[in-house]
Amino acid sequence: MRYSWHDSHIRFFEEIDLGVEHESNGLDAESSRSWNRIYAGFELEPHPKVDATLKFWHIFSTGDNDPDIDEFLGNAELTLAYNTKPENGCGENLLEYNKRSSAFRAGILFPFGTTSEL
Repeated sequence: MRYSWHDSHIRFFEEIDLGVEHESNGLDAESSRSWNRIYAGFELEPHPKVDATLKFWHIFSTGDNDPDIDEFLGNAELTLAYNTKPENGCGENLLEYNKRSSAFRAGILFPFGTTSEL
């Protein structure tokens, strides 16, 4: 279940999501893992080429085999994306304004957070 609110009049905010999620690995018995959470997510656009998603959640139930799942999966995530596109044309730089070139630019993902080992 999810409710989305979109208002382009608020600076940087693209969308606000509120919802309930269930996640399960679909296995039975000892191998079963699952959790239920409520969340609030915020989609931001701090720059025309940069998108950011910030999501907070609270776990309200877990499966019998994983009561400490919140200690490993945390309660928030941050995703950053830099929009890229292939380019084909002239003017890669001012010195080569009249020379044709093709390029594809991409960014790097830096995951934020910590991990634990058993």
